[in-house]
Amino acid sequence: GVRGLASLDRLMSRLDEPRACAIAAAVAADLQSTAEEVSSALPTFAERVRNPGPDNPLYRTPAEAAGKIVGSIATTIAAIRDLTLIPTLGESAARSRWKTAPMRRSALTLVMIDAQIGAIENLLATLDIKGSLDAETARSAATFEAANVRRQLQSIDVTLEILATSSEHRGKLVALRFGLNGLEQAASRGLMQALGLQSGFNALDGD
Repeated sequence: GVRGLASLDRLMSRLDEPRACAIAAAVAADLQSTAEEVSSALPTFAERVRNPGPDNPLYRTPAEAAGKIVGSIATTIAAIRDLTLIPTLGESAARSRWKTAPMRRSALTLVMIDAQIGAIENLLATLDIKGSLDAETARSAATFEAANVRRQLQSIDVTLEILATSSEHRGKLVALRFGLNGLEQAASRGLMQALGLQSGFNALDGD
């Protein structure tokens, strides 16, 4: 069905059409309902992540809880890279697919990515890794890389189209991709190794 922010973004450019306007209102109401459900469930979920144990229905051990957080971080990074950055860059300025980027009609693509990286920073802060020097070092490295990516995003002052198709500005996208690779290396692989976790399923792999 027609759901989610991406659908609303597409519909917002057609609000002069009565049917599109009605659908947009329905999508917005559905988004509000979903946001309220997530907000209501978050305290219980957070409590279970913070307190793994034999009576916890989701996470029996600290490693399971940490694995969930690190896995969420890895999936978010992969989504930004594979669904937005790589298509937007394309093989060249002429072959950029910037028009496929999420939220590009409302000019919120980079704002969305910044919010996603901010969420990763919050997840990193919730990790219970006290007593593990390797894990603390990996978290510090990941936090540094996340802050670097956000600085790069917040320094961009042109539209996504110009960013993707202008030879003068494409370097910023390339730098952003390198920054994201650094974050992936530190947050996904570095933390996985430091915490003794196995790489898990990635929802974007198609497996």
